[in-house]
Amino acid sequence: MAHSKGLVALPAASCGIADVLLEGGATAYSRFKIPIDIEEQGFCQIRGRSALAKTLREASMFIWDETPKGE
Repeated sequence: MAHSKGLVALPAASCGIADVLLEGGATAYSRFKIPIDIEEQGFCQIRGRSALAKTLREASMFIWDETPKGE
């Protein structure tokens, strides 16, 4: 529905299987450059002038399937 209105929706999933099922999907780690080994001072490696940064700024919504549960 977002695409038909000219909006950008970015689907992501926590695991590799779900991202295959989402059209245009990717794992959240890949889509948002989230490091696998998260440290207290860790951060995503997205450069401000990169194509990914531009896409994230233009996105109207983020769809995250199967968010992980903090245990």
